[in-house]
Amino acid sequence: MIRRMCPPSWTPSWRVAPCLLVILAAILRAQAQLPVARLETLFPPGGRVGSQLIVTAAGADLEEVTRIDFSHPGLVGEHRSTNGPGQFVVSIASNVPPGNYDARLVGRFGISNPRAFGVSDLIELVQVPGNTSIQTAFPVATGSCVSGRVTAGHSDTYKFPGKAGQHVSLQCVASEIDSRLDPVLWIHSEVGKELTRMRRGGVVDFVPPQDGNFVVRIHDSLNQGGDAFFYRLIISTGPHISFLTPASARPGSNQIFTVHGRNLPGAVPQSSQGRNEAPLEILEVHLDVPGEETAVSQLKTSARIRPSGVGVDGFDFQIGSSNGISNPRLITYATAPITLEKEPNNSASSAQALTLPTEVSGDFSTRGDLDWFSFDAKKGEVWQIEVFSQRIGALTDPTLLLQKVTLNEKGEQKVADVQEVNDTDSIWGASEFKAGHGDPALRFEVAESAPYRLLLRDQGNQTRETGTRQYRLSLRPPAPDFRLVAIPVATATPAKDSKEIKVAASLLRRGGVIPLKILSLRRDGFDQEIQVSVEGLPPGVSTPGARIPSDGSSVFLMLRAEDTVSNWAGAIRVMGKSAGKQGDHVREARGGTVVWNAVNVDTEAVASRLADNVSIAVSGEEIAPLTLELGENPTFQATAGAKIKIPARLIRRAEFAGNTKLRLTGHPLLGAGKEVELDGKATNATFEIDLEQLKFPAGDHPLHLEMSATFQMPRSVALAKAAEESKALAEKSVGPLKDAYEKAKAALSQSALTLAKAETDAKTAPDKQEALKQAQELHTVASKASESAAQQVEANEKQRKLAEESVKLNAKRDFTETFYSTPMLLKVSAAKPADKGKS
Repeated sequence: MIRRMCPPSWTPSWRVAPCLLVILAAILRAQAQLPVARLETLFPPGGRVGSQLIVTAAGADLEEVTRIDFSHPGLVGEHRSTNGPGQFVVSIASNVPPGNYDARLVGRFGISNPRAFGVSDLIELVQVPGNTSIQTAFPVATGSCVSGRVTAGHSDTYKFPGKAGQHVSLQCVASEIDSRLDPVLWIHSEVGKELTRMRRGGVVDFVPPQDGNFVVRIHDSLNQGGDAFFYRLIISTGPHISFLTPASARPGSNQIFTVHGRNLPGAVPQSSQGRNEAPLEILEVHLDVPGEETAVSQLKTSARIRPSGVGVDGFDFQIGSSNGISNPRLITYATAPITLEKEPNNSASSAQALTLPTEVSGDFSTRGDLDWFSFDAKKGEVWQIEVFSQRIGALTDPTLLLQKVTLNEKGEQKVADVQEVNDTDSIWGASEFKAGHGDPALRFEVAESAPYRLLLRDQGNQTRETGTRQYRLSLRPPAPDFRLVAIPVATATPAKDSKEIKVAASLLRRGGVIPLKILSLRRDGFDQEIQVSVEGLPPGVSTPGARIPSDGSSVFLMLRAEDTVSNWAGAIRVMGKSAGKQGDHVREARGGTVVWNAVNVDTEAVASRLADNVSIAVSGEEIAPLTLELGENPTFQATAGAKIKIPARLIRRAEFAGNTKLRLTGHPLLGAGKEVELDGKATNATFEIDLEQLKFPAGDHPLHLEMSATFQMPRSVALAKAAEESKALAEKSVGPLKDAYEKAKAALSQSALTLAKAETDAKTAPDKQEALKQAQELHTVASKASESAAQQVEANEKQRKLAEESVKLNAKRDFTETFYSTPMLLKVSAAKPADKGKS
C-alpha cells in the first residue's frame, strides 16, 4: 500500500474547578498579561491508531478547559467529569495516518498554542519509573512506541529482543513533537557492552550480531530533564523511509521515485556507494503528483518545519506493508524538469552537463564531495539559481560558485568567477520567527553568451547519516510569487530593554481588538502589493483586512469582536491576494508558533515552527479592558500637503492610573509613531498631522492606534463575580447547615438511647421485638441524616475555601498590555494645480 497524504463553544461553569486548586499557586504569582490559555505539555504525547487513551495536559490559564482541538478530524479530545485535573480522553480514529498533528486546548481563556501529538500504528506503551540502568531496563517488544520523560542527570533504558541479521530501527522522536530533549541513543548488549550510538538524534539502524536481548539507553545531550523533556521511542522492524530520489516531484506528473530505507516491502539491497554505513534497501514506486495550483502552493506535512522552510511546498509520502506503515517523508515540489545528479562530477573537467531550465536532485555523497555542473547561457537571459537543502531538512551548509568559461585566441581555456554565494542575502522574518537559512541563491543576468559552470559543495564537510545531505539545485527563469505566515502576537508589554520572547495565542475578548502578525516571503523579486483577508470568522468578529505594500515584508491584521459575541474557538483562513504584471496569485497563509519561551533572544535560539493552521478564540464572557477607535469613519479623506486632525476615542472598562501615550502608527513616514500623552481617564484625543511636512504621497494609507498601558482589573470579571457569589452563598449557608447538623446529632443521640432501651426490653419481653425493629430503623435513619448533615457542612466548607481561593485568584491586580485599534484608511488625493489666472 502506498499513501499520499493530501491535503464550538464551551459551557463555562465556575464549579468545573477541581483542577483550579492545582493551578492556583502558579497563577497567583505576579502576572503582567491578562490570562490566555497556554499549553506546555501533553503526556503521553501520542497514541495508537484506532485507540482511546487518557492524556494529561499542563500549562497556564487552563480553567474550564473542556476539549482538545486537533488538526486532524479523526482525533478527538474530551474532558469528562470523571477525569482528573487536566485529563482528557483522546480518541484516535482508525483512518488517521501515522504522523504528528497539532493539539490545542480550548477553555475559558481561549484556544492555546499548539503542541504536536504523535500517532503510530505500533504497540503504544508508557514508561514505567525506575528504568534508569541496564539492570532495570523496561522490557518492550519490537513494533512498539514508548512515551517517556527523561530525568535530569539520568538515562532511561529499555530492553528489546533482536534476531541476528534483522534490521531494527530505533528512533527517539523529541524536537519533532515540541520536546526540549536533545536525545542521545546508545545500544548495549544485555550485559552492558556498547554496540553503537547516535549522538544527535536521527534513526539508529541496528543489526543484532546474534539472537538475544539488547538495551537502548536515552539521555539528553546536556543531561537535562523534566516534564518538558518528553519523547516517543520507536523500536520497529516495520518499513522506514530514509529518503527518496529524486528529492522533489514535478507537479502534475506520474513520477518514478526510488525509496531508500529499511524493511521496505519488495525492496532490493542498494550498493553501499563507498559509504561507511550499511547499505540501504531500495524500492521503485510510481506516484501521481498533484498538479492543481492550489495544491502545489500548499505544504501538507506532519514533519516539524522550522521558519526557514516557510517557502517550501510539498506533501507527505508513506509506504505500507504487512508489518505496518512507514514514517511520513516530505516530498517537495520541483520548480523545473528534474535531472538526477550523476557521479563522478567532483571536478571541473567532469562537470555534469545540464540543459536549462532544470532542477538537479542530488546529495553530498561523501565527506568533501564537490558537485560540478555545466550549462550554456545566452546574453540577455535571466536565470534564478537556487539551492534547497537546509530548507528541506538536510544537515548541510551549501555554498555555490558560478564561473564563466571562455577560450582565448590560442584556444586556451579561461575561467572567471562570476559570483560566489554562501547564504541567502535577504533574511526575512521576525524576532519570534527567524527564517534565516544557509541555502544560497542568486539572480544570474547573462551579460555574455558563453559556457558556464557551477560548483556546489557542503561547507559543513562532515560525515552524516545517508539521506541527510540531499539538495535541490534549481536553475529556472524567475517566477515571482509569495508565501504568507500568520503568527499570534503576545499583547503583554515587555519590560524596558526586554529581549524575551513568549509563546502566544489569540484570544478576542468582547469589545477587543487583537493583531495577527502577517509575514510575507517574496520569491524571485516579487514586488506586487498583497491584499490580506480572512475567511471563516465567527459571528460578531470582523476585520477590515490589511495591505502589504509592494516593498513590505509584514503587516498587522486586526481582528475586532463586538460586544455581542459568543464563545467560539477554531481555525480560520488568512488569505493573500495579488494582481499585476507578475501574475495573479491567491495564497493561504501558513500558521506560525513559538514553541518555548526564550528569556534572551541574543543568547538563546528561539524555538519556533510552522503550525498546522491559524486558530483564534472569542470570549463572550471576558471583556476587553480598553477599546481604541480611530477616526469617525473607516475612511478619512485628505488632500496632499494639507494639515489634518484625526480624532481618536478610548472606551475604558478598567482602572487606568497615570499618564499613557497613545500612538498613531502603520506607515513608515510616521516612524515609530506620532504620540499624544493622555491621563488615565481621558476618553478622547486628537492627532494633528502635517501631510506636507511628512511628505505623505497621494494614495491609500492604513493607519491604526497602539497604546501600552498599566491598568487594574480582575483577572476574570466573570470568574470574580461567580466566586464572590459562591463565597457569599457558602458563608450564608454555614449557620443553617451547622444548626441542621447539631439537630441531626441530637436526633442521633436520642435514637441511640431509644435503641439501647429497646434492646434491653427485647431481652426480657419477646413481645417487644417489633419495637426493637422500629428503634433500629429509626436509628439507621438518624445515623444517615447525621452523616449527610456532616457531609453538607464539610462540602460547604470546601466550597467556601475554594471560593475564597478563586476570589483571591481573580481579584483586581495590575496588568500591562498593548492595545490596538482597527485601521482607518487615510485617502490622500493629489492637490489641485494652482489657477494661473489668479494672482
